[in-house]
Parts: sequence; structure tokens; C-alpha cells
Amino acid sequence: MKRKNGIKKAVLVIGMMICIGLLQANDPLQVTAEQISLLGKYDSADTAAIKAIDTQADTISFRNHDTGRDYTLNYDNTSLMYSQYGRALSPKLLEIGTVVDITFLKNSKHLNSLVISSEAWTHDDTTEYSFSDDGETVTIDGANYHIGATGLILTEGKPAILADILQGDSIRVSGVAQEVYSICVTHGHGYVSLSADTVEGQSLEGAWLELGNTVIHRVTDNMLVNAPEGEYELHILGNGADYTKMITVARNKETVIDVSDIPVEAPQEGEVTFETEPEDAKVYVDGKEALTGIPLTYEYGFHKLEAEADGYKVLDKYLRVGQASAVVQLTLEKESAVSGNSSSAASTAQASETASSARSSVASTQNTAAEASSAKKGNVYSVSGNSTGSTSEVTNSQTSGSEITGYKVYVDAPADAELYLDGNYIGIAPISFTKVSGTHTVTLKKTGYTTRSYSISIDSSKCDRTYSFPDLIRETTVSENSTE
Repeated sequence: MKRKNGIKKAVLVIGMMICIGLLQANDPLQVTAEQISLLGKYDSADTAAIKAIDTQADTISFRNHDTGRDYTLNYDNTSLMYSQYGRALSPKLLEIGTVVDITFLKNSKHLNSLVISSEAWTHDDTTEYSFSDDGETVTIDGANYHIGATGLILTEGKPAILADILQGDSIRVSGVAQEVYSICVTHGHGYVSLSADTVEGQSLEGAWLELGNTVIHRVTDNMLVNAPEGEYELHILGNGADYTKMITVARNKETVIDVSDIPVEAPQEGEVTFETEPEDAKVYVDGKEALTGIPLTYEYGFHKLEAEADGYKVLDKYLRVGQASAVVQLTLEKESAVSGNSSSAASTAQASETASSARSSVASTQNTAAEASSAKKGNVYSVSGNSTGSTSEVTNSQTSGSEITGYKVYVDAPADAELYLDGNYIGIAPISFTKVSGTHTVTLKKTGYTTRSYSISIDSSKCDRTYSFPDLIRETTVSENSTE
């Protein structure tokens, strides 16, 4: 009888160990009797977003979306983790921001189970998004989602605000129904500057800097341009320069382009002949009307290009002149026959202008030039307003707002930081600049501190605006981190 009972106990223990071993096959930790006693036990449940994962300390931190409260739970071999499809997961396979259903023991802070929520959705690694001026809505693929005050926003695993996210950053957004639970920056931005503004006595100011048909910026004194992190073909064109090289932009780092080896010649010019569809469309280059059908001379570099005709959408792009002669074909899109579009746009614009000015630290930006199409046919370049491909000849222009005459934007903090507006150097804070409506990028730089950028939305109201940004974070060095 004793032997029979002993066998039963052994079978029970072995069966339990096999069960645990199968569930946590990827975890080499040994299971103790105390851990076995916790198997399947819980007194609390939650649907939350993962805020942090520490595989060294065996802890996972969560954000409760209803209350905005953060809490941390311990896990071990008895903590069962599954994907939304029922497959066992290792903590190393979890991602921050993921919405999960969990059960746990509140007093001991022991995680009993974690399952990626089947009710949650995720837009992964997307750049196709826009935030509303009040910071309460994000639009992704035409769908609107609500961003509440309890939503989790992370960049490089650290808490952030919407204003830290610049257009061009890639983000992963997760939520349930129409509510956003988390926004995580998966690919951020860095900075590009020039080592000098002159080469062999020839000024580069007024030339153009292009990064892989993604970012276009006119060279200005002491400029600092934002760019999504990654590898680019950099091109500096104009003022006698025609320079190309590959560069890497790292997140939150400044890439300085050494201009000392740039060959500079006398400024060159090229002939451009415009052909339009419809034929009666008017073409404007740098704000001046350009005749069509005849060669016109323009200096090498980028020029603002606009074309318009009754019944067609306005075409607004950058034209890059970089060869002796070319024919540029401009094809305009017909306006939509749906009258509701214009009224909707008007009401949206009005709502934007009358929105509360409380969102001084949360905004989005459209300062990065979008790609356009230019299909090369010998010396002929066809351009349409709805194209999605890209070449180096024509690129969309960035939109700009209107100057609010007599009114200024004041930046009070952080003191002594260099301030750049849309990549252009303004001065040392505290400082003010002319108020221009629209979405802008403010970059703050200070020696020994991490450069930081914010997206701000400035309305067209006739009043001054004041911003105070957080203090910059001091850059750490090896000696500062040393324990010796």
C-alpha cells in the first residue's frame, strides 16, 4: 500500500513537472516547491499595455489604461505566457506597448498568466499617420483613434510625449476598439549639419541639401536638419556645388558633413521646357509665372514649382534642375466632383484655427518633403500630382503657413540652448521669432547635452504664443558612469 501511494505521488509530481516544463520549455529556471504552490493562483485581472520588460530581474511593468497607473509584476516558470493564437511565449519575445490580458496575485505581485489580447489591434512600424492639433486623435490609414491622457507613449523604451514624435518617425500603435493604449517609436530621427557654410570662398547658403528624396532643405547659416534615422544618399546642389555621398543618420545623433572636399565651380544653369496637361494650365517657378512650350533657364538646384488650372487640383512640388536641358511634363489631377469635400476641409481648417492653445507641448509636423513621381524618358520628365514613385528630378514641396504680422512666438526655456526652427538657426533661448501658422519642428541643442526636437502646432490667431520646453538631458560619458 505504501509503495502504491509512493508511486501515485511520484507520478503526480513528475506529471506536474512535465506540464510546467512543456509550458515553459524555453526557460531554464528550476521550479521550486514554493513556485509550484503559486501555479494557477490569482486574485486580480487586467487588460494593460506592457511598459517595460526586465529579463534579468524577471519582471514586467504594465500600464492600466483606465487609470493610467503603472505597476510591476514578478514572473517565474509558473507564469504562463501565450500569444493571441495560444502558442507559448518566452518573455524575450514580448514587445513593449503590446496589449495583454493578465492575471496575478496582487499582494505578492506574482504574474500568473499573460495572453496577448485577441481584442487588440496593432499598426506596426508605420509612417502613414497624423496627429490632430489637440493631440487627442491619431489618424492611420484613414481611421481615427482616440488618444487619452492614460495612453502609453514610449521612445527608446522611455516615457515620451506626442511632441517628441516628428513626422517621418516610424511608430507602432496598439489599442482596443477606438482607444489607443500605446504608441512606441520604432525608428526615430537624427540630425544633419554642415561643417562650414563656405567652400574655397564660395558660399553654400542658398544651395540645396537632399537626403534620398525624403528630406529637402535649403542651406542656411548654421542649419541643423531633422531626418529619419537610416542610410541616405546625400546630395548638395547649387551655388556651384554638385556633391553626392552616402551617410548614416543615427537616432538622436548629429551627422556633420565635411564640406572641405566638395568641389565648387561657377554656378551652372540648365534649360527647362514645361509641357502641361491641360494645355492652358499656368506654371509658376519660385512664385513667378513661367511660359510653357519654350526653354527657360534656371540655376542648378531646387525651385518651388506650382501649376494650376480651373477644375484641377493645384500641383505643388520642388523642381530639381541638375542637367543642361530637360522637358518636364506636368499632369494635373481633376478636382473631385463631391462638393462635401471642400466644406469638410473648410470646417476642419476652421476647427484647427479655433482649437484651444493648450496643446503647447503636443503637436505633429508635416515638415518632411513627401516623394513624387518623375518617370524619365530621355530628356522628358513626366510629373503627376498623385504619383507615388520617386526620382531625383521632382519632389513635393513642404507646406508652409502664413505669417501673423505683429505677433511672435516666445521660447523661454531651456535657457542657453541653441534654437532651430524647421532646421534654421534662430538664436539662443530665451528668444522670440515671428509667428507663422502651421506645424513646425523646434530643435534645441546645447554642448554636452542630448539634442532634442519637438513638433509644435501654431494657430493663426492674432496673439503671441509662449513655449517652455523641458531641460535638456546631459550626455553621459564612460567616466561619469564609472564606479571606480
